[in-house]
Amino acid sequence: MAKAYEKYKDKGQEVLGLFVWDQLKNLGKAVKDLKITWPQLIDSNGVACGLYGVSGIPHIILFGPDGTIIARSLRGERIEQEIAEHIR
Repeated sequence: MAKAYEKYKDKGQEVLGLFVWDQLKNLGKAVKDLKITWPQLIDSNGVACGLYGVSGIPHIILFGPDGTIIARSLRGERIEQEIAEHIR
């Protein structure tokens, strides 16, 4: 995800991380260790996971500008392929 984010962030791509299944005190360490540069949503009550059907991490969902889900369960090269196909 980091590679695709760096490539497309100046073309309008936004990334939002979903922090789940861990203690809040570990978020800062994870962000630092993984060099995450995008915002993190803390989903301690599982609301976002339930709403979007996230049952495992990582679970990458690509949303369109209007909020519709374009693709989900993206991995590897498919992440960048899907973004490249939809970003303007």
